[in-house]
Amino acid sequence: MKISNLRDAWDRWGKVDPMWAVLTAPDMTNRRWDPEEFFLTGEREIAEVLDHLQRLAIELRLGSALDFGCGVGRLTQALSKHFERVIGVDIAPSMLAKAQELSRAGPRIEFVLNQEDNLRVFEAGSFDFVYSNLTLQHMPPSLARVYLAEFARVLKGGGCLAFQLPSGRRRQPVAWKRLVRKVVPMPIIDGVVRWKVRRAAAERGLPVMEVYSVPKRDMVDFLQDRGLRVVVAEEREEVGSVWLSCWYFVTKPEVPLSSPTRSA
Repeated sequence: MKISNLRDAWDRWGKVDPMWAVLTAPDMTNRRWDPEEFFLTGEREIAEVLDHLQRLAIELRLGSALDFGCGVGRLTQALSKHFERVIGVDIAPSMLAKAQELSRAGPRIEFVLNQEDNLRVFEAGSFDFVYSNLTLQHMPPSLARVYLAEFARVLKGGGCLAFQLPSGRRRQPVAWKRLVRKVVPMPIIDGVVRWKVRRAAAERGLPVMEVYSVPKRDMVDFLQDRGLRVVVAEEREEVGSVWLSCWYFVTKPEVPLSSPTRSA
């Protein structure tokens, strides 16, 4: 998938059903999300994440935060209740237009359009906290890795990165599905699934919303190779999802590691 295709798909979602595209609750299609409840989900999520960081003994400076893939600002607004300055960045102009319309945090928030496969719009060491949820999973792993390397660059020494990315598909209890997975290589299965997703989207006249995964071990190695410390990588089974979601809580040392050490 080209980045232009990604941009076009999410710009269309921003025009068709922006809140549901951000948070795909089955009963909230066709613009059924109540804005107040929608933004409350963001406040609850950020509060839980900050509490979790505290339990992990990660000392978080509350200066500047980056919300990557901010959409209409669900998490950007929630972060602004805790940080002095928050920037939400997204690839879709329609999403950012809606985010500006719905923003209630005043000058603490800035929304930035970025349609490049980098974050050069931000200087190195710009943020104390970088956060991304339900975004990296919608782009090919090669592109997700590019942005993750950029997260490491824009993060301040002593800063924290927290993000979500599926690590694979959940085990299927149905016997014939387990058998298929033993016989057919996963790349072929994934290719068939994506073909079905594209066809279904085309039949309904909707943009494509694909999901990709990266094995946890591969992602941990990738992050450590960039001098980051992976405090924990937690796999979670989300209700109703076929994917095993993994949350990564990562810190950037004040002094760059000369030889990153990998952990199991």
